[in-house]
Amino acid sequence: MLYDKIPYLIGQKRGQFSYQDNDRWWGCEISFPPELDECFQVRYIKRGAEPIGALKDRLKVELTGAITSLRKRIKEDRATEKAKQKQAENDFSNAKNIMSELDDIFPMNQSKKNMSEDEENAKIEQILDESEGTTGETADSRQARKESLMNKLYSIVTVSYPASVLFETETLLGDKMVIKLNINHPYYQKVIDPLCGDALKADSAEESVEKAKVKHL
Repeated sequence: MLYDKIPYLIGQKRGQFSYQDNDRWWGCEISFPPELDECFQVRYIKRGAEPIGALKDRLKVELTGAITSLRKRIKEDRATEKAKQKQAENDFSNAKNIMSELDDIFPMNQSKKNMSEDEENAKIEQILDESEGTTGETADSRQARKESLMNKLYSIVTVSYPASVLFETETLLGDKMVIKLNINHPYYQKVIDPLCGDALKADSAEESVEKAKVKHL
C-alpha cells in the first residue's frame, strides 16, 4: 500500500501534479492484485507506484470529481472553523483591554450619578434588543450577553442603524461603557467587515452559553 501523493494523476503533464496544501486532509486508497503491478509500475521495494498512461487517464476520470468535492468541503469546513475561532477569541478583545488599561487617565463618567440600577438594567435590555445576532436567541444566551455587558468595563456590540452614524456609546453604572458599532455605515461595510468578516458579528446563542459556562467554572 502506498501512502504518498498520487503522482501526475491530476496534472496534465509529468511534473505538473497540482497538489494543494489542503490535500493533506483527505486520503484515497487504491488496491489492486499483484497481477496489476506492471500496470502501476510498482518497483520491487513497493514504493513509487505510478499508473501507466491509459490506466492513469481512467483513474483521473474516476477520482477528479471526488477530489474536487473533497477540496471544496475541506476549504469550507476550515473557513467555518476559522470563523468560529475568531468569534471565540473576539477581535475586539485587544481594544477592550487597551481601553481598560487606560481607564485611570480617562475623565470620570458623570452620567452614572444620575442613573439607578433599574435604569441601567433597562438600558442594557435596550442594547441587547438592538444588537445583531439576536434572532432565535435563547434565554440563556441573552442572560450570558447581559452578564458580559454588566461585568466588563468596556464592551463592543454590532447594531443595525441608519448609515449616517458609525458608532454610538452608552454609559452605565461604574464607569462601564458600551460601544455600538453600526454595520450599515459605509466604513464598516468597506473596511471593517472585509477585514474581520463574521468575527465581528454577535456570538451565536450556543457560543454565548458556552462562554457563560466557562466563566462560572
